[in-house]
Amino acid sequence: MLNAKDFKAEAVDEIIATAEIWGQETTVILSVELDEDEDNEACYIKRAMEFVEHNIDLINESLEMVETEREEILEQLIAESPLAMVQAYLDNRENSAVGQQYQLSDSTILQLPLSEEDFLDKLLICEALVLEIDGTDEGNKPEVNMTISFGVKDNLTGGHGWDLEIGSKKKLEEKR
Repeated sequence: MLNAKDFKAEAVDEIIATAEIWGQETTVILSVELDEDEDNEACYIKRAMEFVEHNIDLINESLEMVETEREEILEQLIAESPLAMVQAYLDNRENSAVGQQYQLSDSTILQLPLSEEDFLDKLLICEALVLEIDGTDEGNKPEVNMTISFGVKDNLTGGHGWDLEIGSKKKLEEKR
């Protein structure tokens, strides 16, 4: 669980903290939309940080939802066919595969061809969770839309990854 003090303002639209998601250190990026003038960056950041402090429970609810809905989120990711892309990158690596195995820099062994289980358990990285929070309507609970950025260990895909828009908690529950 995060505290408001865990967040640091990097820019007007990026308030950043680090949290553990699915057993991995993950960057949490808040993009808070306020009824404020963004031209005065210092004032806007101050108001955004106050918003974070007053809405930390909502932010933690969103993180908890991502944690508990792991299976559904990973099903959405697998539907994007990342396994085929990673396998293609592995196939193009010269002299890196020995027989039917590929060894990562941390000595993890992947069986080739790459299985979905190995991809999810040994290779996939949750790089960032972006929470876009609309704080313009002070009368209602702010809506939080979420996007998760995924990558793989050892930069096997040359920096390419997948951004999965999972929407709000309400939208994810509607998909069930």
